[in-house]
Amino acid sequence: MEGITESFAALQAWMPWAAAMPTVEEERAFLRHADEGFTEGRDFQFAMRHAATGRFLGGCGLHASRAPHPEIGYWVRTSETGRGYATEAARALTAAAFAHLPAVDRIEIRCGVGNHASAAVAAKLGYVLDRVEAGTMIWNKNRSNLV
Repeated sequence: MEGITESFAALQAWMPWAAAMPTVEEERAFLRHADEGFTEGRDFQFAMRHAATGRFLGGCGLHASRAPHPEIGYWVRTSETGRGYATEAARALTAAAFAHLPAVDRIEIRCGVGNHASAAVAAKLGYVLDRVEAGTMIWNKNRSNLV
């Protein structure tokens, strides 16, 4: 909760789930739901932690259940932005999706227009801006254009 509390103002601008500060019980419910999604192979969500200190850095996930294409999402706590954590998480999730989900031919990263940091992550990883819909940039990477 500390990372969400610290970053709440920034999260509200871009994350639909951050419309209101989640309660401890809502966070517990989220974790139960995330565990079920992982077990069922539909959503793979992870906490990002600093390798040396264990400090919570943010969250990331591969949402395999998103139609028509799986989607990668990420957020980094405010005090840790700009250090490459989102890029490395998205890189690992992209590689894992193409390695372990053979039916997946395309992955998307969606971010709000104006969310330059998130768009930069997608661009660094070779995702291509496909389109903008309702204020959301939709970036994609196809299995055929892996670098």
